[in-house]
Amino acid sequence: MEPVWSALGQASGVAAALAIDLDVPLKDVPVSKIQDELVKQKCQLFFYADLPGDSPAYEAVQKLSLLGAVNSMEDHQFEATNLVRPDTDQNYRFRPDEAVTIGEFARMVVAGLDIGLSITRAHFTDVPRGHPAYKYVETLYDHSTQSLEPFFDYEIIKDSNTGKKISVNAKPDQTVSGAYATKIISGLLKKKVAISSNSDTILTRGDAAQMVYHYLKKRK
Repeated sequence: MEPVWSALGQASGVAAALAIDLDVPLKDVPVSKIQDELVKQKCQLFFYADLPGDSPAYEAVQKLSLLGAVNSMEDHQFEATNLVRPDTDQNYRFRPDEAVTIGEFARMVVAGLDIGLSITRAHFTDVPRGHPAYKYVETLYDHSTQSLEPFFDYEIIKDSNTGKKISVNAKPDQTVSGAYATKIISGLLKKKVAISSNSDTILTRGDAAQMVYHYLKKRK
């Protein structure tokens, strides 16, 4: 419990200092300001064993985690052998160097950019109700189909003989390139955003978090 006590003490000190700086009662200090300052001080509000404070993606991942925009422990099943092993348990790892998938990126942009959820029905065979990315993929689909320039790609499979539609796939486990990520963000924000220099390369989870956080800050 020592790390928890230390974090609580740090948060209390930050809250007290902000109350003095803002000249407001302690209870009126915005939680978001306390969180912002703690992240600046490299306090781990969300613990990831593979994401130290000097990581380029540290601030972005911490802030997006607070918004529920990245995979967290609730998305995984704990294994009995790993319950007290945060050094080996994947529940305590962000995996910043792994390629981000469409399902993961959908969650990042929808929750990270505070895009209103829009779920008209289950459109995709490979993202049924109950899938971790369901509400985020469906939101991208709905916003895309309502746009003058659709930005969310999906695949329609038809029977080669009858031409009848067999399935519609969003491919949630497929990786995301910088160009495709830019296309999605542009569509959601309804404006063209700059294409990154590595637009043709596959985004890592760390790069994707930084990209989304960049545009989150610009919206504030």
